[in-house]
Amino acid sequence: MLKTKYLIPIAVILLVACSNSAEPPMTVVPEAEILERQAEAIAFVDRTLGAWPKTSQFYSEFADEVTFSNPTTADYVEGKDSVAALFQAMTTWFYDVEVEPTRVFISVANAAYDNIYYNLWPPWVIEPAEHPPVHQLDLVRFKDGLVTDYTIMFSTETQAMTDMGCFVVDKCPQLQEIVDQYLAAWSSGDEGRVAALYTEGAVFADSLLGMVAASSDAIADLVDQRFGSTGDITLEEMGLYAQTNGSDAPTDEQPELGGIVGVGIHYRWNALVDGASAAVESLTTFEVGSQGLITREEVFHDADSLVASGLAP
Repeated sequence: MLKTKYLIPIAVILLVACSNSAEPPMTVVPEAEILERQAEAIAFVDRTLGAWPKTSQFYSEFADEVTFSNPTTADYVEGKDSVAALFQAMTTWFYDVEVEPTRVFISVANAAYDNIYYNLWPPWVIEPAEHPPVHQLDLVRFKDGLVTDYTIMFSTETQAMTDMGCFVVDKCPQLQEIVDQYLAAWSSGDEGRVAALYTEGAVFADSLLGMVAASSDAIADLVDQRFGSTGDITLEEMGLYAQTNGSDAPTDEQPELGGIVGVGIHYRWNALVDGASAAVESLTTFEVGSQGLITREEVFHDADSLVASGLAP
């Protein structure tokens, strides 16, 4: 029987001195709507994870065209009936799982759940006598109140612990290189460096802060709006998640095996509103193409810290 703990804390806001002069974008979602969206996201995880292993609760909230994907385990399933069958099969493998949702990040329509899974271990990996719990990020997309896409990323600690994909090789330096380049480019305030992160046709969405762009140049144009124009932004990395191209390690014949195809970065940044600086915790998730460039990115936020910062009207 799954036991679910709900530990979704109110974020602690840190007031610090900062030279960032970022102004709130004019299209930031109002505070009341942000808190309402957060309540909806928390209610969803309560209804679904709290129902395990009675997976019929999940099915009732799936759209007919729903997709489920976990690139690291090479699971790609389309259609409500097929996804329902996969979840039913999972209950035979993982019937005594305890889930601890530790944080919820939201966008206007979607949600990202930072979860700890106890008594869960990939069945194809030899389980050690003792091991830390599996830590993963569940990304859920909604349309008209129904789930249209359910995607999983594993934390880097879990990837390394289970030796999946490129984490077999020196804990996957490719991931840290991607993350370092991303944080450095956005922190620099240099439009050219930001544009170089993305494919020409990349799309970007930070819906709570009212920023949407299509093309690398259009995304680079958001530099001033996203974090301010001073170039003094510091993005503090607080957690990393990844998707790999399957669980097999790369080989000389197939170097693409196990490569990074998706990244999640939990980070803290400082927002300056009306002369006061407050820390906001956010999560960006992006897909990585064959050339190591970002093809699609969506930014989520911790609702409590975003509201407390004063960015939301």
